[in-house]
Parts: sequence; structure tokens; C-alpha cells
Amino acid sequence: MLLTPVAVSLFASVVCGVIGTLTVARRSTYVAGAVAHSAFAGIGLAEFAGIGWLTADAGALAAICAVSVFLGRYGENKDSALSAVWSVGMAVGLVFLSLTDGYQSGLMTYMFGSIVMTTPADAAMVFAVASAAVLLVMLFKHGIASVCFDAALAKESGQPVGLYELVISLATGLAVFVLSKAVGIVLVIALLTLPAVAGLTVGRRVTSAMIFSGMFAFVSLIFGICVSWFADIAASPPIVLCAAFLCAAVKLGAWLKVMMHRGKEVCAGTVHKTA
Repeated sequence: MLLTPVAVSLFASVVCGVIGTLTVARRSTYVAGAVAHSAFAGIGLAEFAGIGWLTADAGALAAICAVSVFLGRYGENKDSALSAVWSVGMAVGLVFLSLTDGYQSGLMTYMFGSIVMTTPADAAMVFAVASAAVLLVMLFKHGIASVCFDAALAKESGQPVGLYELVISLATGLAVFVLSKAVGIVLVIALLTLPAVAGLTVGRRVTSAMIFSGMFAFVSLIFGICVSWFADIAASPPIVLCAAFLCAAVKLGAWLKVMMHRGKEVCAGTVHKTA
């Protein structure tokens, strides 16, 4: 029964490793938050319309893609645009949900996720969206890497920075949709960034950082599933708390390593002066 959640965890971990690392390296985590909350507008519209083919997942994915394209073209560093998208998306969703008759039973699932209750159909959808996000990054990996680490230099060298920013924004939106199936749109920023921060601390190169980020994300997701299964609680909080603990442990280990290295240098200098 837990095979499907584990499969979703694996797909989500790949997304965390690839997209999350680029998002943190580019310092654009606020974009992920704006995109995630804009999904609420699509969910509300789908619930209000009540059309069979327009499910909440389809509405959320459509809203995420539309907002990602808008942010990619408008410029991800515009705080005003991000704040507007963040708040307006939530407001539009709340309006549609308020106009919808009856109780929206699946609303909490979209808000806070329910990876333990995912179905094979959810796993297939997550696999498709995750594959699309990773494929986008792989197709433009060299240009995206240059934009993430030095956009000004990339622009001066004549690279199509606007295209790469659009690809990054769209890939981030797809990643948000995948991770929202695990922890919901409220906590999706934590799962996208915490493993990536830990991975960038350990990894010396971008590729190794992506691998470590994916590993940390997978451990956090499996931990949350196990806690949810045995303690009968929601999986999202343990997932995020585990990711936060791993990130803090990695950061502490890196700090202790630096302090020990400095201590050895001081001791060696003292011995040299004494001699």
C-alpha cells in the first residue's frame, strides 16, 4: 500500500534535487512561493465550475503554468509582481471557493498535502510533470547554469537570458505542482529549499549538490511517510521538520569543520613560532 507514496517520493526527490538546487542557487525561492499560492486560484475555479474534466489538479497546473510564464517574461526579481501574484492568487481562489456550494472535502489535501493517500493515477501524473520539469532544465542546462550563477555576465555575452529565465520559471512552477502533492501548497517552499540548501553545503559542484539535495529530500519524505503511518498524523509536518533537521545538521557540521581547520592552523602557527 505504501509503494505508491514511495514512488511519488522518488519523483519528488528528483525534482527537489534538480529544480530546488537551481532555485536556491539563483536566490529565487520567493518565486516558488508566489507560484504555489497562485495555484489556489486554479483550485477554486475548478471547484466552482464543477466541470468533469476541469479537476482541481488541472486547475492548479494551469494556473501555475500561466503565472510561471508571466513571471518569467516580466522578471522574477520584481518584488511587486511577486507580491501581487501571491496575494491575488489566494484572493481569487477564496472568492471562487466562497461561491461554491457545499463543503470542499479535498481543500485541506491541496493546502497541506497527503502523500500517504496518493493513488497510482497521482503517481503517474507526478511522474509526467516531474519528467517535463527535469527535461526542460536538461535541454537548457548550460544556459540556465550561467543565468543562475551570473546573469549579468550571461547577458553581456549575448545569451538569450530572457528565454532561460522563462524556462527556469516554468520548471519551478512544475516543480511546485509536484511537491504540492506531497506537502501541499503551504509548505512547498520548505521542501523545495531546505534539501537544496543542505545539498549546496555538502556538494562541491552543481551536479553533486543536486544529488545530495535529492537524497536529503528522499530521506525527509520517507521519514514523514513512516511517522504518518505509525503515529496516524499528517505526513507534511514531519517531512518538513526532518528536512529542517537535516539542513541544520549539515550546516552545523560544515561550521564545525571550518572551526576545526582554523584551530589546526592556529596550533600549527603557534608551534612554528615557538620553534
